[in-house]
Amino acid sequence: MMRIFAAAALLCLMSGAALADQAVLTGTLVPECELTIEFDLVASMLHYRTGSAGERCTISPEAAASGLRSALQRSANGPVLQSIFLGRLERFNWIDIARSAAQDKNWDGRAGRPRSGNMNTYVARLLMEKPIIGALSPLAHELAAYGYRLVSASVEKVIVEDMWLAGFPSGRYPVDALVHLHIKKIP
Repeated sequence: MMRIFAAAALLCLMSGAALADQAVLTGTLVPECELTIEFDLVASMLHYRTGSAGERCTISPEAAASGLRSALQRSANGPVLQSIFLGRLERFNWIDIARSAAQDKNWDGRAGRPRSGNMNTYVARLLMEKPIIGALSPLAHELAAYGYRLVSASVEKVIVEDMWLAGFPSGRYPVDALVHLHIKKIP
């Protein structure tokens, strides 16, 4: 209990927030929305949050990396982080899971699901393979600068839609999911 209290006090000092379990580490405006990154003390997690007046809000690779850098700077003296919750993947439209699924022999475009296995596990695997892992490099670069590395991903609530992708047959492809990136401190 004392350890949690001390860590919460440290985070309140770092962020200027008087929250017991969460502290806003950074906030910035990006086109059509506001991006904030919070530190969740209980989960040892950074949480990307977006607020917008409209329904569409896109976070560029540069804004995502800049926000992560700022959050990592402000949390550097806090507890070791275990994960980053990106939230809805559609906000990060440069991470193209639909195109990756279309290129993958394990995706059944007619059925709109993996040929075998669980949908969430399938999309989490896609996130850690080329070319998506390359798209995540701006975040991986910032993590490495603060002594972390990306080790895995987990997803939930995958959304599949009918769509046509240039160079691929029309079909049903994953277009959105809630994404958790699991990270580890480099010894």
